[in-house]
Amino acid sequence: SKAGVIALLMYINRCTHTAKTKSNEFLFSLIKQYMDEGMLTVIDLFNITQLIAMVPSTRDLICEWIINYIDVKGYTVDSICEKLGPEEATLFVTVLLKHAPEIKDQSFLRLAEKILRNYNSVSHLTALDTYFIITKCKHFETTVQKELAAIFFGKQMKW
Repeated sequence: SKAGVIALLMYINRCTHTAKTKSNEFLFSLIKQYMDEGMLTVIDLFNITQLIAMVPSTRDLICEWIINYIDVKGYTVDSICEKLGPEEATLFVTVLLKHAPEIKDQSFLRLAEKILRNYNSVSHLTALDTYFIITKCKHFETTVQKELAAIFFGKQMKW
């Protein structure tokens, strides 16, 4: 599968302990090619987000690409939740929120906020995950960014 090939490249990248390897360049080119050709499904994207911890040096860029791809493909809350289910959908968007360097895409933020508000099942998040997301959200100026911060702040208050 496409995600399987990407997973193998991520594993190779992790084993080499460097961001400047041929496998890293090939990983980027392969993901970019799959995205340019519109070949990645929601499930592929989810699987990639579950593997990005193996390549911390590249995870910011990969998350940024995934967020752009979601917008280009026009994925909606319904289409994402239909393919992944509510629990995996919340995991998917929280990984992207946590690792993307700076999210300016308001449509993605609205999508993430709807998924998190509708399902409110962020039980998989650790206190540290939540802290990182709140920290990233606290400077947000738009309503949707404040809503996202409120969801995570409310979650943290329950601990």
